[in-house]
Amino acid sequence: MNRLLHIAICAALAALLVCAFPAEGRDGGRFIVKTRDEAALSAAADTCGPFAVVDEEELRRLLLSGALEWYEEDTTVTLLSEDAELSGAISPWYSDDMWHLDMIGAAAAYEQGATGAGIRVGVLDSGITPHEDFADRLAEGWNYIDGSADTGDDFGHGTSVAGLIAGRSREGFVGVAPDVTLVPLKCFKQKSSKISNVISGIYGGVDDFGCNILNLSLGFPEDSPALREAIDHAAEMGVLIVASAGNGGSAALSYPSAYDSVLGVGEARNDGSVSLRSNHHKGVYLLAPGEKLTTTYYKGGYTEASGTSFSVPLAVGAAAALWSARPELGAADIMELLGQTATDGGDPGYDEYYGWGILNVRAALEAEKSWTPSAAEGVSMTLVGEGAAVWNKSPSPLDAYLLAVEYDDAGLQSSVGVTPLHLEPGERVVTPIRRGKMRLLLCSSEFIPLAAPLDA
Repeated sequence: MNRLLHIAICAALAALLVCAFPAEGRDGGRFIVKTRDEAALSAAADTCGPFAVVDEEELRRLLLSGALEWYEEDTTVTLLSEDAELSGAISPWYSDDMWHLDMIGAAAAYEQGATGAGIRVGVLDSGITPHEDFADRLAEGWNYIDGSADTGDDFGHGTSVAGLIAGRSREGFVGVAPDVTLVPLKCFKQKSSKISNVISGIYGGVDDFGCNILNLSLGFPEDSPALREAIDHAAEMGVLIVASAGNGGSAALSYPSAYDSVLGVGEARNDGSVSLRSNHHKGVYLLAPGEKLTTTYYKGGYTEASGTSFSVPLAVGAAAALWSARPELGAADIMELLGQTATDGGDPGYDEYYGWGILNVRAALEAEKSWTPSAAEGVSMTLVGEGAAVWNKSPSPLDAYLLAVEYDDAGLQSSVGVTPLHLEPGERVVTPIRRGKMRLLLCSSEFIPLAAPLDA
Protein backbone atom coordinates (compact mmCIF):
# COMPACT_ATOMS: atom_id res chain seq x y z
CA MET A 1 0.00 0.00 0.00
CA ASN A 2 1.08 3.63 -0.62
CA ARG A 3 -1.24 5.10 1.96
CA LEU A 4 -1.36 4.48 5.70
CA LEU A 5 -4.39 2.82 7.13
CA HIS A 6 -5.46 3.73 10.66
CA ILE A 7 -8.45 1.90 12.15
CA ALA A 8 -10.54 3.99 14.57
CA ILE A 9 -11.52 2.54 17.94
CA CYS A 10 -15.24 1.96 18.32
CA ALA A 11 -17.07 2.50 21.62
CA ALA A 12 -18.24 -0.57 23.45
CA LEU A 13 -21.58 -1.93 22.25
CA ALA A 14 -23.34 -2.93 25.44
CA ALA A 15 -26.10 -4.78 23.61
CA LEU A 16 -23.62 -7.25 22.13
CA LEU A 17 -23.64 -10.18 24.50
CA VAL A 18 -21.20 -13.10 24.42
CA CYS A 19 -18.91 -12.08 21.55
CA ALA A 20 -15.70 -10.06 21.92
CA PHE A 21 -16.00 -6.39 21.01
CA PRO A 22 -13.96 -3.23 21.74
CA ALA A 23 -14.30 -1.93 25.28
CA GLU A 24 -15.07 1.68 26.07
CA GLY A 25 -12.28 4.16 26.00
CA ARG A 26 -8.81 4.00 24.50
CA ASP A 27 -5.62 2.51 25.79
CA GLY A 28 -3.53 4.59 23.39
CA GLY A 29 0.05 3.47 23.19
CA ARG A 30 -0.02 0.07 21.44
CA PHE A 31 -0.29 -0.41 17.69
CA ILE A 32 -0.16 -3.31 15.23
CA VAL A 33 2.18 -2.42 12.39
CA LYS A 34 3.24 -3.90 9.08
CA THR A 35 6.64 -2.73 7.95
CA ARG A 36 8.24 -2.74 4.53
CA ASP A 37 11.40 -4.15 6.12
CA GLU A 38 11.57 -6.06 9.42
CA ALA A 39 14.99 -4.57 10.04
CA ALA A 40 13.26 -1.22 10.62
CA LEU A 41 11.83 -2.48 13.92
CA SER A 42 13.55 -1.94 17.23
CA ALA A 43 14.29 -4.85 19.56
CA ALA A 44 11.45 -3.66 21.80
CA ALA A 45 8.76 -4.62 19.29
CA ASP A 46 6.55 -7.61 20.15
CA THR A 47 5.59 -10.13 17.48
CA CYS A 48 2.02 -10.67 16.30
CA GLY A 49 2.22 -13.31 13.60
CA PRO A 50 4.05 -11.61 10.70
CA PHE A 51 3.28 -8.19 12.21
CA ALA A 52 4.64 -6.36 15.23
CA VAL A 53 3.09 -4.55 18.17
CA VAL A 54 4.82 -1.28 19.08
CA ASP A 55 4.29 1.63 21.45
CA GLU A 56 3.46 5.19 20.41
CA GLU A 57 7.05 6.35 20.39
CA GLU A 58 8.15 3.50 18.11
CA LEU A 59 5.15 4.12 15.84
CA ARG A 60 6.14 7.77 15.46
CA ARG A 61 9.71 6.78 14.57
CA LEU A 62 8.51 4.27 11.96
CA LEU A 63 6.14 6.81 10.42
CA LEU A 64 8.85 9.45 10.13
CA SER A 65 11.21 6.95 8.51
CA GLY A 66 8.59 5.86 5.96
CA ALA A 67 8.99 2.23 7.04
CA LEU A 68 5.31 1.33 7.38
CA GLU A 69 2.84 -0.20 4.94
CA TRP A 70 -0.01 0.31 7.41
CA TYR A 71 -0.84 0.41 11.09
CA GLU A 72 -3.88 0.07 13.31
CA GLU A 73 -4.51 0.56 16.99
CA ASP A 74 -4.24 -2.64 19.06
CA THR A 75 -7.86 -2.54 20.14
CA THR A 76 -8.91 -3.57 23.63
CA VAL A 77 -11.58 -6.27 23.44
CA THR A 78 -13.75 -7.82 26.08
CA LEU A 79 -16.24 -10.62 26.52
CA LEU A 80 -19.37 -8.66 27.34
CA SER A 81 -22.47 -10.28 28.72
CA GLU A 82 -24.36 -11.76 31.53
CA ASP A 83 -24.42 -14.99 29.53
CA ALA A 84 -20.63 -15.04 29.39
CA GLU A 85 -20.73 -15.48 33.16
CA LEU A 86 -22.75 -18.67 32.50
CA SER A 87 -25.47 -19.78 34.87
CA GLY A 88 -23.31 -21.49 37.48
CA ALA A 89 -23.16 -25.21 38.13
CA ILE A 90 -26.31 -27.22 37.55
CA SER A 91 -26.83 -30.72 38.91
CA PRO A 92 -27.78 -33.39 38.15
CA TRP A 93 -27.06 -33.66 34.42
CA TYR A 94 -29.80 -35.28 32.37
CA SER A 95 -29.50 -36.53 28.80
CA ASP A 96 -32.90 -35.05 27.91
CA ASP A 97 -31.35 -31.62 28.37
CA MET A 98 -29.52 -32.19 25.09
CA TRP A 99 -32.22 -30.64 22.88
CA HIS A 100 -29.57 -29.00 20.75
CA LEU A 101 -28.09 -32.36 19.73
CA ASP A 102 -31.55 -33.63 18.74
CA MET A 103 -32.25 -30.50 16.72
CA ILE A 104 -29.14 -30.84 14.55
CA GLY A 105 -29.26 -34.64 14.22
CA ALA A 106 -25.94 -35.17 16.02
CA ALA A 107 -26.79 -38.80 16.81
CA ALA A 108 -25.93 -39.63 13.18
CA ALA A 109 -22.30 -38.80 13.88
CA TYR A 110 -22.16 -41.13 16.89
CA GLU A 111 -23.98 -43.91 15.02
CA GLN A 112 -21.60 -43.75 12.04
CA GLY A 113 -18.43 -43.35 14.11
CA ALA A 114 -17.81 -39.92 12.57
CA THR A 115 -16.76 -38.40 15.86
CA GLY A 116 -13.84 -36.18 14.85
CA ALA A 117 -10.97 -38.62 15.43
CA GLY A 118 -7.73 -37.22 14.03
CA ILE A 119 -9.06 -33.66 13.77
CA ARG A 120 -7.35 -30.91 15.76
CA VAL A 121 -9.58 -28.04 16.88
CA GLY A 122 -8.03 -24.84 18.18
CA VAL A 123 -10.24 -22.95 20.66
CA LEU A 124 -9.33 -19.24 20.82
CA ASP A 125 -10.94 -18.19 24.04
CA SER A 126 -10.45 -17.71 27.79
CA GLY A 127 -8.55 -21.02 28.08
CA ILE A 128 -9.85 -24.50 28.83
CA THR A 129 -10.06 -26.23 32.22
CA PRO A 130 -9.31 -29.98 31.94
CA HIS A 131 -12.89 -31.11 32.58
CA GLU A 132 -13.44 -34.84 33.09
CA ASP A 133 -15.63 -34.96 29.97
CA PHE A 134 -12.73 -34.18 27.63
CA ALA A 135 -9.49 -34.00 29.65
CA ASP A 136 -8.02 -37.01 27.84
CA ARG A 137 -8.45 -35.20 24.51
CA LEU A 138 -6.98 -31.89 25.62
CA ALA A 139 -3.61 -31.20 23.97
CA GLU A 140 -0.95 -28.68 24.89
CA GLY A 141 -1.65 -25.17 23.69
CA TRP A 142 -0.42 -21.67 24.39
CA ASN A 143 -1.27 -18.59 26.42
CA TYR A 144 -1.00 -15.54 24.15
CA ILE A 145 -1.65 -13.17 27.05
CA ASP A 146 1.51 -13.88 29.02
CA GLY A 147 3.48 -16.08 26.60
CA SER A 148 3.31 -19.25 28.67
CA ALA A 149 1.97 -22.79 28.44
CA ASP A 150 -0.64 -22.07 31.15
CA THR A 151 -3.93 -22.36 29.27
CA GLY A 152 -6.24 -22.77 32.27
CA ASP A 153 -9.65 -21.10 32.06
CA ASP A 154 -10.09 -18.21 34.49
CA PHE A 155 -13.53 -17.18 33.23
CA GLY A 156 -15.45 -20.25 32.03
CA HIS A 157 -16.30 -19.25 28.48
CA GLY A 158 -13.68 -21.45 26.77
CA THR A 159 -14.44 -24.55 28.84
CA SER A 160 -18.12 -24.35 27.97
CA VAL A 161 -17.28 -23.92 24.28
CA ALA A 162 -14.98 -26.96 24.47
CA GLY A 163 -17.71 -29.12 26.00
CA LEU A 164 -20.11 -28.38 23.15
CA ILE A 165 -17.45 -29.52 20.70
CA ALA A 166 -16.09 -32.60 22.44
CA GLY A 167 -17.84 -33.32 25.74
CA ARG A 168 -18.59 -36.95 26.60
CA SER A 169 -19.75 -38.19 30.00
CA ARG A 170 -20.94 -41.48 31.48
CA GLU A 171 -24.54 -40.38 30.89
CA GLY A 172 -24.15 -39.47 27.23
CA PHE A 173 -22.80 -36.84 24.88
CA VAL A 174 -22.58 -33.11 25.37
CA GLY A 175 -20.51 -32.37 22.28
CA VAL A 176 -20.95 -33.16 18.60
CA ALA A 177 -17.46 -34.58 17.96
CA PRO A 178 -16.27 -36.29 21.16
CA ASP A 179 -13.06 -37.71 19.65
CA VAL A 180 -11.43 -34.51 18.39
CA THR A 181 -8.20 -33.20 19.87
CA LEU A 182 -8.82 -29.87 21.59
CA VAL A 183 -5.99 -27.30 21.42
CA PRO A 184 -6.44 -24.45 23.94
CA LEU A 185 -5.29 -21.12 22.48
CA LYS A 186 -5.81 -18.73 25.39
CA CYS A 187 -6.36 -15.21 24.07
CA PHE A 188 -8.38 -13.70 26.95
CA LYS A 189 -7.56 -13.11 30.58
CA GLN A 190 -10.99 -13.39 32.14
CA LYS A 191 -13.03 -11.03 29.91
CA SER A 192 -10.27 -8.83 28.54
CA SER A 193 -7.72 -8.98 25.74
CA LYS A 194 -6.22 -7.19 22.75
CA ILE A 195 -6.98 -7.94 19.13
CA SER A 196 -3.26 -8.69 18.64
CA ASN A 197 -3.60 -11.67 21.00
CA VAL A 198 -6.43 -13.11 18.91
CA ILE A 199 -4.43 -12.61 15.72
CA SER A 200 -1.39 -14.27 17.30
CA GLY A 201 -3.64 -17.17 18.32
CA ILE A 202 -4.80 -17.63 14.72
CA TYR A 203 -1.23 -17.82 13.41
CA GLY A 204 -0.23 -20.07 16.30
CA GLY A 205 -3.15 -22.44 15.77
CA VAL A 206 -2.30 -22.75 12.09
CA ASP A 207 1.51 -22.70 12.06
CA ASP A 208 2.54 -24.00 15.48
CA PHE A 209 -0.20 -26.42 16.50
CA GLY A 210 -1.38 -27.86 13.18
CA CYS A 211 -5.07 -27.22 13.80
CA ASN A 212 -7.59 -28.23 11.13
CA ILE A 213 -10.36 -26.02 12.53
CA LEU A 214 -10.28 -22.85 14.62
CA ASN A 215 -13.23 -22.02 16.91
CA LEU A 216 -13.62 -18.24 17.27
CA SER A 217 -16.61 -17.66 19.53
CA LEU A 218 -16.03 -13.93 19.21
CA GLY A 219 -16.29 -11.06 16.78
CA PHE A 220 -15.28 -7.45 16.22
CA PRO A 221 -17.48 -4.67 14.76
CA GLU A 222 -14.68 -3.17 12.64
CA ASP A 223 -12.61 -4.65 9.84
CA SER A 224 -8.90 -5.01 10.59
CA PRO A 225 -6.13 -5.47 8.01
CA ALA A 226 -4.12 -7.62 10.43
CA LEU A 227 -7.12 -9.83 11.23
CA ARG A 228 -7.99 -10.14 7.53
CA GLU A 229 -4.44 -11.26 6.67
CA ALA A 230 -4.48 -13.80 9.51
CA ILE A 231 -7.76 -15.27 8.24
CA ASP A 232 -6.44 -15.33 4.67
CA HIS A 233 -3.34 -17.17 5.87
CA ALA A 234 -5.47 -19.78 7.63
CA ALA A 235 -7.59 -20.30 4.52
CA GLU A 236 -4.50 -20.63 2.32
CA MET A 237 -3.17 -23.30 4.70
CA GLY A 238 -6.40 -25.30 4.44
CA VAL A 239 -7.73 -24.43 7.91
CA LEU A 240 -11.46 -23.89 8.49
CA ILE A 241 -12.37 -20.83 10.57
CA VAL A 242 -15.77 -20.86 12.31
CA ALA A 243 -16.82 -17.62 14.03
CA SER A 244 -19.76 -15.96 15.73
CA ALA A 245 -22.08 -13.81 13.62
CA GLY A 246 -22.51 -11.56 16.66
CA ASN A 247 -25.10 -10.77 19.31
CA GLY A 248 -27.22 -7.65 19.37
CA GLY A 249 -30.06 -8.51 17.02
CA SER A 250 -28.90 -5.98 14.44
CA ALA A 251 -27.55 -5.89 10.89
CA ALA A 252 -24.12 -4.80 12.17
CA LEU A 253 -21.33 -6.84 10.62
CA SER A 254 -19.10 -8.94 12.84
CA TYR A 255 -15.52 -9.81 11.88
CA PRO A 256 -14.15 -12.31 11.05
CA SER A 257 -17.53 -13.92 10.26
CA ALA A 258 -18.08 -11.31 7.54
CA TYR A 259 -15.07 -12.60 5.56
CA ASP A 260 -15.98 -14.92 2.69
CA SER A 261 -13.73 -17.79 3.79
CA VAL A 262 -15.20 -17.89 7.32
CA LEU A 263 -18.17 -20.02 8.37
CA GLY A 264 -20.25 -17.50 10.32
CA VAL A 265 -22.81 -18.92 12.76
CA GLY A 266 -25.96 -17.29 14.08
CA GLU A 267 -28.21 -18.52 16.87
CA ALA A 268 -31.37 -20.62 16.54
CA ARG A 269 -33.91 -21.01 19.34
CA ASN A 270 -35.31 -24.39 20.31
CA ASP A 271 -38.41 -23.81 18.16
CA GLY A 272 -36.29 -23.29 15.04
CA SER A 273 -36.71 -19.52 14.92
CA VAL A 274 -33.86 -17.01 14.83
CA SER A 275 -32.88 -15.74 18.27
CA LEU A 276 -33.70 -12.07 18.81
CA ARG A 277 -30.08 -11.47 19.86
CA SER A 278 -28.56 -13.05 16.74
CA ASN A 279 -27.19 -10.53 14.23
CA HIS A 280 -28.40 -10.74 10.64
CA HIS A 281 -25.97 -9.84 7.86
CA LYS A 282 -23.98 -11.30 4.97
CA GLY A 283 -21.64 -13.05 7.44
CA VAL A 284 -24.38 -15.45 8.61
CA TYR A 285 -23.61 -18.72 6.81
CA LEU A 286 -25.93 -20.91 8.88
CA LEU A 287 -27.65 -21.14 12.27
CA ALA A 288 -27.07 -23.53 15.15
CA PRO A 289 -28.80 -23.83 18.53
CA GLY A 290 -27.66 -21.33 21.14
CA GLU A 291 -30.33 -20.96 23.80
CA LYS A 292 -29.73 -22.45 27.27
CA LEU A 293 -27.39 -25.20 26.14
CA THR A 294 -26.17 -27.68 28.75
CA THR A 295 -22.38 -27.87 28.64
CA THR A 296 -19.27 -28.27 30.76
CA TYR A 297 -18.53 -25.84 33.59
CA TYR A 298 -15.00 -24.67 34.35
CA LYS A 299 -15.48 -25.23 38.09
CA GLY A 300 -16.68 -28.79 37.50
CA GLY A 301 -20.03 -30.28 36.57
CA TYR A 302 -22.29 -28.58 34.06
CA THR A 303 -23.86 -25.24 33.30
CA GLU A 304 -26.22 -23.54 30.87
CA ALA A 305 -24.84 -21.18 28.25
CA SER A 306 -26.56 -18.97 25.67
CA GLY A 307 -25.58 -16.80 22.74
CA THR A 308 -24.01 -17.10 19.30
CA SER A 309 -20.67 -17.87 20.98
CA PHE A 310 -22.14 -21.24 21.91
CA SER A 311 -23.74 -21.85 18.52
CA VAL A 312 -20.26 -21.78 16.96
CA PRO A 313 -18.87 -24.94 18.66
CA LEU A 314 -21.84 -27.00 17.42
CA ALA A 315 -20.92 -26.09 13.83
CA VAL A 316 -17.26 -26.77 14.64
CA GLY A 317 -18.18 -30.23 15.94
CA ALA A 318 -20.21 -30.93 12.81
CA ALA A 319 -17.29 -29.87 10.60
CA ALA A 320 -14.93 -32.12 12.58
CA ALA A 321 -17.32 -35.07 12.26
CA LEU A 322 -17.53 -34.57 8.49
CA TRP A 323 -13.77 -34.18 8.14
CA SER A 324 -13.09 -37.36 10.08
CA ALA A 325 -15.45 -39.20 7.71
CA ARG A 326 -13.87 -37.68 4.58
CA PRO A 327 -10.32 -36.55 5.47
CA GLU A 328 -9.45 -35.96 1.82
CA LEU A 329 -11.86 -33.02 1.60
CA GLY A 330 -10.69 -29.44 2.01
CA ALA A 331 -11.98 -26.71 4.32
CA ALA A 332 -14.02 -25.11 1.53
CA ASP A 333 -15.66 -28.48 0.78
CA ILE A 334 -16.62 -28.98 4.44
CA MET A 335 -18.07 -25.47 4.61
CA GLU A 336 -20.04 -25.93 1.38
CA LEU A 337 -21.36 -29.33 2.50
CA LEU A 338 -22.67 -27.88 5.76
CA GLY A 339 -24.31 -25.00 3.91
CA GLN A 340 -25.93 -27.13 1.21
CA THR A 341 -27.38 -29.60 3.72
CA ALA A 342 -28.64 -27.09 6.29
CA THR A 343 -32.38 -27.18 6.98
CA ASP A 344 -33.82 -24.18 5.14
CA GLY A 345 -35.62 -21.52 7.14
CA GLY A 346 -36.96 -18.07 6.42
CA ASP A 347 -36.98 -17.10 2.74
CA PRO A 348 -36.22 -19.98 0.34
CA GLY A 349 -32.50 -20.34 -0.27
CA TYR A 350 -30.05 -17.95 1.36
CA ASP A 351 -31.10 -15.04 3.55
CA GLU A 352 -29.20 -12.92 6.06
CA TYR A 353 -31.20 -14.17 9.06
CA TYR A 354 -30.94 -17.95 8.58
CA GLY A 355 -28.01 -18.03 6.19
CA TRP A 356 -28.41 -21.34 4.35
CA GLY A 357 -30.49 -22.72 7.21
CA ILE A 358 -30.12 -24.61 10.48
CA LEU A 359 -27.18 -26.98 10.89
CA ASN A 360 -28.13 -30.57 10.00
CA VAL A 361 -25.41 -33.10 10.86
CA ARG A 362 -27.37 -36.12 9.67
CA ALA A 363 -28.02 -34.62 6.24
CA ALA A 364 -24.39 -33.53 5.88
CA LEU A 365 -23.07 -37.01 6.70
CA GLU A 366 -25.48 -38.55 4.22
CA ALA A 367 -24.46 -36.11 1.49
CA GLU A 368 -20.72 -36.57 2.02
CA LYS A 369 -20.93 -40.18 0.82
CA SER A 370 -21.43 -39.00 -2.74
CA TRP A 371 -19.73 -35.62 -2.50
CA THR A 372 -17.20 -34.77 -5.21
CA PRO A 373 -15.13 -31.68 -4.43
CA SER A 374 -14.83 -29.12 -7.18
CA ALA A 375 -11.22 -28.76 -8.31
CA ALA A 376 -9.72 -25.29 -7.99
CA GLU A 377 -6.50 -23.89 -9.38
CA GLY A 378 -3.29 -24.55 -7.50
CA VAL A 379 -1.77 -26.87 -4.95
CA SER A 380 -1.70 -26.46 -1.18
CA MET A 381 0.18 -28.16 1.65
CA THR A 382 -0.59 -27.96 5.35
CA LEU A 383 0.05 -29.83 8.60
CA VAL A 384 -2.80 -31.94 9.95
CA GLY A 385 -2.44 -33.99 13.12
CA GLU A 386 0.64 -36.17 12.66
CA GLY A 387 0.82 -35.75 8.90
CA ALA A 388 1.26 -33.39 5.97
CA ALA A 389 -1.81 -32.84 3.78
CA VAL A 390 -1.31 -32.11 0.10
CA TRP A 391 -4.32 -31.00 -1.94
CA ASN A 392 -4.31 -30.92 -5.72
CA LYS A 393 -6.80 -28.14 -6.48
CA SER A 394 -5.93 -28.05 -10.16
CA PRO A 395 -8.00 -29.67 -12.96
CA SER A 396 -5.07 -31.91 -13.94
CA PRO A 397 -3.37 -34.93 -12.29
CA LEU A 398 -0.31 -34.07 -10.19
CA ASP A 399 2.92 -36.00 -9.80
CA ALA A 400 5.07 -34.55 -7.04
CA TYR A 401 7.59 -35.30 -4.31
CA LEU A 402 7.24 -34.48 -0.64
CA LEU A 403 10.69 -33.79 0.82
CA ALA A 404 11.13 -34.03 4.60
CA VAL A 405 14.45 -32.42 5.52
CA GLU A 406 15.66 -33.17 9.06
CA TYR A 407 18.16 -31.04 10.98
CA ASP A 408 20.45 -31.87 13.91
CA ASP A 409 20.99 -29.84 17.08
CA ALA A 410 23.61 -27.73 15.31
CA GLY A 411 21.11 -26.79 12.64
CA LEU A 412 22.80 -28.86 9.95
CA GLN A 413 20.88 -31.03 7.52
CA SER A 414 21.09 -34.64 8.71
CA SER A 415 18.72 -36.51 6.39
CA VAL A 416 16.19 -36.11 3.59
CA GLY A 417 13.14 -38.32 3.15
CA VAL A 418 11.46 -38.34 -0.26
CA THR A 419 7.86 -39.48 -0.74
CA PRO A 420 6.47 -39.69 -4.29
CA LEU A 421 2.85 -38.53 -4.63
CA HIS A 422 0.27 -38.92 -7.35
CA LEU A 423 -2.94 -36.94 -6.90
CA GLU A 424 -5.93 -36.87 -9.17
CA PRO A 425 -7.74 -33.54 -9.72
CA GLY A 426 -9.32 -32.39 -6.47
CA GLU A 427 -7.64 -35.17 -4.46
CA ARG A 428 -6.19 -34.50 -1.01
CA VAL A 429 -3.83 -36.96 0.68
CA VAL A 430 -2.29 -37.02 4.13
CA THR A 431 1.26 -38.40 4.46
CA PRO A 432 2.46 -39.34 7.99
CA ILE A 433 5.52 -37.39 9.11
CA ARG A 434 7.57 -37.03 12.26
CA ARG A 435 7.41 -33.71 14.07
CA GLY A 436 10.58 -32.03 15.23
CA LYS A 437 13.43 -30.19 13.54
CA MET A 438 11.97 -30.83 10.15
CA ARG A 439 11.20 -28.76 7.06
CA LEU A 440 8.76 -29.97 4.43
CA LEU A 441 9.00 -29.05 0.76
CA LEU A 442 6.60 -29.98 -2.01
CA CYS A 443 8.24 -30.18 -5.42
CA SER A 444 7.20 -31.17 -8.92
CA SER A 445 8.73 -34.19 -10.60
CA GLU A 446 11.33 -31.74 -11.97
CA PHE A 447 11.97 -30.58 -8.36
CA ILE A 448 10.40 -27.20 -8.92
CA PRO A 449 8.80 -25.90 -5.66
CA LEU A 450 5.01 -26.08 -5.74
CA ALA A 451 4.13 -24.71 -2.28
CA ALA A 452 5.74 -22.68 0.45
CA PRO A 453 7.95 -24.79 2.76
CA LEU A 454 6.57 -25.76 6.16
CA ASP A 455 8.39 -26.22 9.45
CA ALA A 456 7.13 -29.38 11.10
